[in-house]
Amino acid sequence: MWGVTIGEAYYKPYEDKYTGVAPNSNYNWTGGVSVSVVKCDALDDLATVTKQTLSSSPVDVNTLLGNLYNYDKRYRSNAGYVGYYDMKQLMQYLSSDMEAWTLAADKAVVYWKTAPKNYSGIIASMFSIPQDATCGFSHYIPLSTTSAAAKAYRSTSWYEAAGLSQISW
Repeated sequence: MWGVTIGEAYYKPYEDKYTGVAPNSNYNWTGGVSVSVVKCDALDDLATVTKQTLSSSPVDVNTLLGNLYNYDKRYRSNAGYVGYYDMKQLMQYLSSDMEAWTLAADKAVVYWKTAPKNYSGIIASMFSIPQDATCGFSHYIPLSTTSAAAKAYRSTSWYEAAGLSQISW
């Protein structure tokens, strides 16, 4: 599949230079990288399966925020903070059928590879990514259902197609 080939070609030079320590320069990047390739025509099916498997149990957003991997290393108190939470981990809390959801997700996220640690200039340090527990595909979680970001999120076709209105996000 051409998308996987592109993902591998993008990742390989970074993998070859990876040192596991904070880089000295942006010009010879040694601080890790994460790459995922998403097959966009599989997202409709992923939305359908997400909607079909959403649990009707109430979800405490604070529990989610404390237990999900967040790709965004800014601090929650930063203005405009949104967060990018791993969707696979999110669905472990929201899905009533992880097997069906994972099958659909694997058709959408056709390539995912990351260095054991990546560098973030925002936090000025290396951070670990749990490779086996994440899928390289992030999802928004509203910190407040009344925020402008949450309102904008509710206007997306993904919100409706994935059935997230069922859980009052």
